[in-house]
Amino acid sequence: MNYEKLAALYFDRSAGSAVQEAFLKLLASFLGTGTAEFPYVRTVSIHPQVTEGRLFHVSIPEILEMAVDRNWGGTSAPLQESAAQDRFSNALQYIQNVRYRMHDESANLNFDYSRRQANYRRVDLDAADYRGRKMLIQFTDGTGWFTAKQLRLIDAQHLPLPNLQAIRQQVIRVRQAQAGKP
Repeated sequence: MNYEKLAALYFDRSAGSAVQEAFLKLLASFLGTGTAEFPYVRTVSIHPQVTEGRLFHVSIPEILEMAVDRNWGGTSAPLQESAAQDRFSNALQYIQNVRYRMHDESANLNFDYSRRQANYRRVDLDAADYRGRKMLIQFTDGTGWFTAKQLRLIDAQHLPLPNLQAIRQQVIRVRQAQAGKP
């Protein structure tokens, strides 16, 4: 994700100005210049709900409707967490966007990404990980796979590599189910 020109940022009304300022500084710190433009920042009511630790619902009235399923409609998660190049975690789990609709005319956002793959992460990296060079994202080279330094970190942190074939098969199963095919 490119943080230099985010289309919109939404903060819950419960987040004070200090939290908002800290988050904006955090995002800007990901950039070489240490600065970023945030042209559209809104304070709204965000309504989150988690069911059975696998169904996540988030809504912003009249703007966002999101529901994701870690189990892809099944009784257990078909895809495990695996190594990933992310700014907040070294591991992601690929999950299903059951519903992901966004409509905010003021921010020029209008899309529906329902029934697509999404990423679930536990934010578990901190300043010590950054200073200790323990973040996979610190060694990204843009080639689309892991570098030798990243593979050493993955091994040291006992992270599984993404099973690309399993991910593809799960996406095919979901698409077939949507189309009513066996």
